[in-house]
Amino acid sequence: MLLIDDTSREGLHGEQEKRGLASLAPFPATLAAHLSHLVLMRVLPAVAEHDFDTFADALCDLQQTIGEYFAPAQGGVFASPAVARALEAVAASQKAGIGQTSWGPVGFAFVASAQDAERALAAARQATQQAAPSAPLTFTIAAGRNRGATWRAADRRNHGANAA
Repeated sequence: MLLIDDTSREGLHGEQEKRGLASLAPFPATLAAHLSHLVLMRVLPAVAEHDFDTFADALCDLQQTIGEYFAPAQGGVFASPAVARALEAVAASQKAGIGQTSWGPVGFAFVASAQDAERALAAARQATQQAAPSAPLTFTIAAGRNRGATWRAADRRNHGANAA
């Protein structure tokens, strides 16, 4: 996964986030149904079947739908135009599931392999250098942990179990 952060911006939070949410129309039931369908019928089956292309397409559709809904509050489908340009370059160069974390400004591109992540990084950097060479973007290639959750029992002494 390639993460792209516009360090000159912050996503909405606190009172700004409350005002942003309050400014939006109620989320339409048809969009909620569409998002549910994407997750349940495309994203999750694609993950289970190791079908990257379907996963990426469905993730893009999901993120575009959510981004369009939040666009009036965040200034566009993506909170950062520079991040949007970089992600568009990645998507134009290879199959990728692109989107934004919460209110941004961090964007992401899921790609099929570590080699594809390097190519995505090169495409994003090139697009940034051409369009906005002074854009304060940081780029990080990250990988999933690819293992299930772990848990351990808490030490009962620390939780008042023996308290009188």
